[in-house]
Amino acid sequence: MSDIPDANSFPRETRGGTPATRGEAVNFNGRWTEHDRRVVSEELDRIRDRTSYLWRTASNSYIRATDAGGRALMYVEAGYLWWHDGRVEAIPAGAVADGEGWLLPLSTRQETGSRRGPHEEESAPICQTCFSYALSKTGLCPNCDE
Repeated sequence: MSDIPDANSFPRETRGGTPATRGEAVNFNGRWTEHDRRVVSEELDRIRDRTSYLWRTASNSYIRATDAGGRALMYVEAGYLWWHDGRVEAIPAGAVADGEGWLLPLSTRQETGSRRGPHEEESAPICQTCFSYALSKTGLCPNCDE
């Protein structure tokens, strides 16, 4: 996996975000402990062979590891890592079921009530293009606007 993906290879991703490097993903949250950074690094290593590129959202709310088909493999967020169910070869130690996926809390995890983003409530429809949850009010996917 190269550190800087060719943004022109993934035209859907050029709207609302920028390519990210592995180093940016490992250091995404400046408050992470050395243990957190090691966990993120190890989990990126586990999916390295299937990862085509890393993408940072325009809002900088997460970095997504994505396969060649544009499907999200893992989300690196400020307080946790998250995988879609069925896209993780082995559930990482400490991960807990979270809707239709797995969440691995990091030291900066804060429960702030209902959370929304790439893994919205279970009842939200799933985008069949990128397999992210569609916005419940608009019905548009936050990743590919479909």
